[in-house]
Amino acid sequence: MWEEVVDTAWDHGVPPDGSLTPRGTAARLVRLGGLDGDAAEAVHRVAGAVEQVLYAPLPRATPGLAEDAARIRAGLGARLGRGARLRAVLAPRSAARVGWALGDRWAALARRAAALRTRPAAAWSTLLGRPSRRRG
Repeated sequence: MWEEVVDTAWDHGVPPDGSLTPRGTAARLVRLGGLDGDAAEAVHRVAGAVEQVLYAPLPRATPGLAEDAARIRAGLGARLGRGARLRAVLAPRSAARVGWALGDRWAALARRAAALRTRPAAAWSTLLGRPSRRRG
């Protein structure tokens, strides 16, 4: 849920800052996203739920997070013009994460293929999840 909120903010022009805590990120989204009222409260509720999961010994359930995400999206879109809202939906900036993930997978596949060429027995053992019979 939190990544969805951060990605939605990015799509609406607020770039992510991974160095902040959930509480700091929420304050930043409220400030840079121009959020107020229900949307601002929703960001802080979602951030509180994330902090519960990360830091509480026994996290408690927080109902209504999906509705909060919708409030945040609406609040971020309210300050934008029609074109910017359409771009956020049709060509979201956060789609770059998909490209990065595909690039990482492609690089891992290329490394495996190279290992198959250089050390076929060990590479197949690794790919199949079995320990190599070779010792040393």
